[in-house]
Amino acid sequence: MVYLVLNLNPACRWILLPGTSFEIIDGLIVSYLLRRLTIPLLMPGIIAGAMLAFTLSLDGFVISFFTASPQSVTLPLFIYAAVRRGVTPQIHALSTLVFWATIVRIIGMERFTRRQ
Repeated sequence: MVYLVLNLNPACRWILLPGTSFEIIDGLIVSYLLRRLTIPLLMPGIIAGAMLAFTLSLDGFVISFFTASPQSVTLPLFIYAAVRRGVTPQIHALSTLVFWATIVRIIGMERFTRRQ
């Protein structure tokens, strides 16, 4: 998520120029502008962020898989072992917690950097 935000931040600042109104611009509806203008302009940043996040998550798993001792259980190894046995509601809950923790951290850091 962080890499997606870092890739989209410059594009959003370029699109959201001062004085731009997103209610109606020259009679165009907001959904049309979003579908035909905003999303195509942001798509390179979305794809780049997704590729970076996927690559780095694989890197984190590989590093922990090969360097962890048999007694230590890291979160990626726990999830990997649990998914091999079958996806349970516990894994869904854990994934939801990790997702929301990431969202809260991103929002917190974005607010922190805006103040400075």
